[in-house]
Amino acid sequence: MSQTSTSDPFHDPQESTKPSEQQSDDDLKKERRSYPAQCHCGAVMFTVTISPPLPEYKVMQCNCSICSSHGYLLVYPYRPDVVLHGDSEAQIQKYQFHTKKKDHWFCKQCGTSLLIDFNAIYPNWDVMAVNVRTFKDVDLNALILEYGDGKSL
Repeated sequence: MSQTSTSDPFHDPQESTKPSEQQSDDDLKKERRSYPAQCHCGAVMFTVTISPPLPEYKVMQCNCSICSSHGYLLVYPYRPDVVLHGDSEAQIQKYQFHTKKKDHWFCKQCGTSLLIDFNAIYPNWDVMAVNVRTFKDVDLNALILEYGDGKSL
């Protein structure tokens, strides 16, 4: 996997990968790409739209306990850019720990770690942290990874 600098936007929304609070015309013209995603068993199916598209996107690999144990590789789409299909919402189990402000979503059937819902706790940054491992047909070895040090927080 490709490597870039170490930072921690997963835990600190002020970091550089945070989308701008005021998008410029250039930002709005950037390419966006949608990716089909699902859990292992297929009970939860959804589509995620991000900009820039993979493989240009800097994907977060955090070393905190939950990210490490569940193998999260995270992208940060805005909430409306994560679309659940069918009865997927009924197949989701949510888990909170530490601050009890963020919901970690898992499939009730197979346990796949799907995403982290920040529940709009950051002003002007209503995003979800979606696990790229749920995306269909993505070459994980081609991703540009950015490392977060959540373990130290």
